[in-house]
Amino acid sequence: CKGLQRENDCGDGVLHIPSKHILSKLHKMAIKDTLISKDAEQIYKPYMNGVNISWFHECIFSTSPNSTCVLRREYSIEDQPRFDDSSHNDSCTTTEEDQHISTSNPPTSCFRGVHDNIITEEEVNKVLDLGEFIIDNHGGDHMTIYEDVQLLNDHVPSIPTKLKSLLRSQYALPNEIQPVAFQINVAFPISYSSSSDRITKGTHTESLIKAMNETLYTRWYNHIRRLNDWTNIFSSSSSSKQHQLLSNPFRDPCILIADLEASGDFAFHTSVYLADGAGIDYSGGVSLFVDNHQDNVGGRNKVHRGVSIDGSRGRVVLSSGGEDNLRCRLPMRDGIRAELHIWWNCADD
Repeated sequence: CKGLQRENDCGDGVLHIPSKHILSKLHKMAIKDTLISKDAEQIYKPYMNGVNISWFHECIFSTSPNSTCVLRREYSIEDQPRFDDSSHNDSCTTTEEDQHISTSNPPTSCFRGVHDNIITEEEVNKVLDLGEFIIDNHGGDHMTIYEDVQLLNDHVPSIPTKLKSLLRSQYALPNEIQPVAFQINVAFPISYSSSSDRITKGTHTESLIKAMNETLYTRWYNHIRRLNDWTNIFSSSSSSKQHQLLSNPFRDPCILIADLEASGDFAFHTSVYLADGAGIDYSGGVSLFVDNHQDNVGGRNKVHRGVSIDGSRGRVVLSSGGEDNLRCRLPMRDGIRAELHIWWNCADD
């Protein structure tokens, strides 16, 4: 697929959206390196300062969603997406006949998108300050989802305002949408080995650490360390297949889930990265969206079509909550990864 465009005939593979600093580096390399294709500079040039791209596809629900909000749009006639129109970036969905899954009729446009340069450094730091405030005053950990969105509105009101404006202007969501829950997720590598047993210091490590519950993290870390040390004992003391199955270190699994599967109120999801990926603050931990496409059905759990996204501070990733946007986070290798997640629904739903 040329650049970041995805059409119905795009080849097998997962389209990767790199961090902003990687995109900038790729563009500079394309200019300097005469061995790289002349087309490379033109491909990377539009993205050298970041990404602003949306993909539209038909909504997929195995059962009727509780939320009517996920199907409501405020399109003008000329803006209504047409799935046979190459001017829109289709996410390689399969047809209803291929999957025998009911969709809305006429088709409502569901979506996913990546947008840089909307959330500022100051706003990112305010979210991390909020994370520290919540831990100090409410406890909890990086997996806690808070329904008291007033906390978010009081500390960083500009972020929900910007995200709602983006959802309305780019994706035609109704004015009734509002945040219904949020989470400040601060994640660490979940695997342990004797050669790599500490967090690698990154550019923003100090500001990220303050948003974590150190007591709970230490308890979790020691548990994983004991678990993996115990399995290593089996692998070193026996060559039997039974013991070898226990010898692999525990890793953070990629569990694909749609937001509406987690809660009937999670009609839409937005996330704001609070850390830089690709080796700056952390490595690994890429966000993965899996296309609803026949090539992803069956097989050996291999994803043939989808989108993976690496983190950049302030980068916004958003999606509708149906099964057309099954997503997960891939395992981290080192560092600290942090995101602000906000879920949205209509006020009257």
